[in-house]
Amino acid sequence: MLIETARPALAALTAATLALSGAAFAQDAVTRTVVAGPPRHPDTATLVEEVSIGVVDGPPEYTFGRVYDIAVARDDAIYVFDLSLHGIRRYDAAGKHLVTFGRAGQGPGDIGGASGMAVLADGNLALHDSRNGRVNIYSPTGADVAQRSLSRGGATINHRRGFAVDT
Repeated sequence: MLIETARPALAALTAATLALSGAAFAQDAVTRTVVAGPPRHPDTATLVEEVSIGVVDGPPEYTFGRVYDIAVARDDAIYVFDLSLHGIRRYDAAGKHLVTFGRAGQGPGDIGGASGMAVLADGNLALHDSRNGRVNIYSPTGADVAQRSLSRGGATINHRRGFAVDT
């Protein structure tokens, strides 16, 4: 089986999903993922496509440049942070584009550089903005809700990869 994807980040996501399913795979630099042979653990997991978002050519809300992070809400809405537009796109559970929000900058709701995002218990989205030294909070509709500074006494608490939230 050969799975071709338009962007390296989507290929990596596909490869990671296949790895979790136990299938053997190899990935080349052309963003092609090759699945060879049956799953190693067929009784443990089955790979089933639930939703597909993205096209090579088409409307801009469905084309991606550099996908950096993905978060899934309780209602199965999908948030995608794309570095090429310094913005976040929200899709419903079926993959239909709902809203795009955020932009490059330093003001409220602007994004300097993301290091991860997660959906909070209240349904809002938290984005770790590493360049601006804060966490941006957005509503599901994309409205800027708040910013939480990561600075204490002149020092900035910062981590380049990995962002998690709890209740």
